[in-house]
Amino acid sequence: MRTQSIFALLLFFLTALCGQLAWGQDGLEVTLEKPAATQAEPAPVKPATVDPDFASPTATMATFLKEMDLYSEELAAENSTAQQQRLNKAIRTLKLTDVTRERGPKLAKMLLVTLNRLGEFRWFDLGDEDDVKGREEETYFPNRRFDHIISAVPDVVPEGSIVLAKQPDGRWLFSEETIAGLDELFRSLEPLPIIVGADTDAIAAESWLRRQMPDHLKRNTFLTIEYWQWMALLVLIFIGVAIDRLSRLVNQAVGQRIILRRGAEPDPESMRLFVRPAGRLLMALFWLSTLWLLDLPGAAYPIVHGAARVFAILAGAWALWRLIDLIIGSLVQKALKTDTKFDDVVYPMIHTTIRIFIALFTIIYSGLALNINVWPAVTALGIGGIGFAFAAKDTLENFFGSATVLIDRPFGVGDWVVIGDVEGTVEQIGFRSTRLRTFYNSLITVPNANLVRAAVDNYGARRYRRWKCHVGVQYDTPPEKLVAFCEGIRELVRTHPYTRKDYFQVWLNQFGPSSLDVLVYVFYEAPDWSTELRERERMMLDMMRLANKLGVEYAFPTQTVHLHQQEPSVPNTPADAPGFSTDQRAMVEGIRTVHELVANQSWQTKKPGPVEYKHGPTQLDGDTDSQIEQRSAGG
Repeated sequence: MRTQSIFALLLFFLTALCGQLAWGQDGLEVTLEKPAATQAEPAPVKPATVDPDFASPTATMATFLKEMDLYSEELAAENSTAQQQRLNKAIRTLKLTDVTRERGPKLAKMLLVTLNRLGEFRWFDLGDEDDVKGREEETYFPNRRFDHIISAVPDVVPEGSIVLAKQPDGRWLFSEETIAGLDELFRSLEPLPIIVGADTDAIAAESWLRRQMPDHLKRNTFLTIEYWQWMALLVLIFIGVAIDRLSRLVNQAVGQRIILRRGAEPDPESMRLFVRPAGRLLMALFWLSTLWLLDLPGAAYPIVHGAARVFAILAGAWALWRLIDLIIGSLVQKALKTDTKFDDVVYPMIHTTIRIFIALFTIIYSGLALNINVWPAVTALGIGGIGFAFAAKDTLENFFGSATVLIDRPFGVGDWVVIGDVEGTVEQIGFRSTRLRTFYNSLITVPNANLVRAAVDNYGARRYRRWKCHVGVQYDTPPEKLVAFCEGIRELVRTHPYTRKDYFQVWLNQFGPSSLDVLVYVFYEAPDWSTELRERERMMLDMMRLANKLGVEYAFPTQTVHLHQQEPSVPNTPADAPGFSTDQRAMVEGIRTVHELVANQSWQTKKPGPVEYKHGPTQLDGDTDSQIEQRSAGG
């Protein structure tokens, strides 16, 4: 319950934050006021005061012209800070939408140039604050006062209008319809000369490429896009494709060099999968940085630029996805060469986490690139996540179980473990579950939630592997032989390559039903089970050779039946009592016998490595003895 409560609380704060961001997109603010202690009735709400610069059509027009004229002066003085301040104030007079907001600076400049072509500015005819009471719109253009200007140039047919509309908050702005049709109005009035105002070339610097084009390519359009813009768009696409192809070669060469310097071996397939989206990303960035030269109209701009932004985001996510594959793949290769298994677990989990983050990033910013307000959706997901936190109880427990595995590290990949009644070798540790390969080769999936409560017996973490057995010898074995035999086994333990030398037990332990039982309690410092079995076999064979050398017979489970006969009993001849050094001489005999047994064994010169499984059949050509010796030493 504590885990669920914490997670639900985190989601609650996430919901509140996302909700604030979503409301902030619309520019809304909520102010909480403390009620006065002595106030009996609420104070009357005063109407909001409208900024005088936007209080009437005349004031809005004057504000726009003043700020744009000052912008022109700052542009000539190369004062970038003042330029931006003046331009931002002028843009506030425009009713921009999510689609047109990005083109605000360009639209303000186009509007100024259009007004400059229409001649004298008679904004006083638009009416002041008292004159426009009760009105919602005032039209500046078209108006017959401009007929003489337009008729002076043949073939000019105005398309569009300039209208100022009253907003719900009382401000007067250039209407949304005016902004939407400004591109067509600007093109239709382009043949008119500049009558008044600042230098058009300095104001509309973005139109440089358009001014270089012939008139017949500018006046003819297809799908609202001029012919020269279609031609320039094809050229930009061609250059972007060329950049894509060239960058693939450069990225592959640079990437391979970086990976080799890090001490890893680059994977050709992963490298090929990375350079392709990386080239596409550079192509998309080139388009985004040069599309402004086309001076696209309002209808085409959001489509073309939105498509380019989405393409850039998808290409960037794709490139980052493949880059993560390449980096994690190289790290996993290095991790396989290390002794620790912690990095074998962490790298795949980091890989999955980054992939999920990339996917979420791509979805959110693709929506923003298309001017889709995704924050309400994120808010809804946050609210739904509170209920999901309680419904997905098992999933959360599995997640925290995987965190426990990473922090406590009770086992790693490749360890032989027993979890409850499940036993096997760990193959994979994921976010939700851990997979074990059993010794009958089936695959068992254990939820990580079980790891928090269950007792985990990690056989793979053993430093030593214990072997305990009883060796039965016949009852008629002389005591001196038993002493020599036991000491010989101890010498084998002290001599063998994988046995633990600082702790072992070899003693005559008990009188069995049909044998004298010698306890052999030995530990092996073996890296795996196969090596342990091989070394145990080596010990058992040497114990058999030792018994044969000393003349000690192993006992079999037998029963002897004695038939009583009335015969004179044979007198018992007692054995001699042991002398002061009887046992010491027997021990020396056992040690000497062991030295003779192991003197020529191959592991005396080189410690055998772990067991290696080699394909057969074994070829016995040439030096057969050396081949068999090599296989017995390492396999």
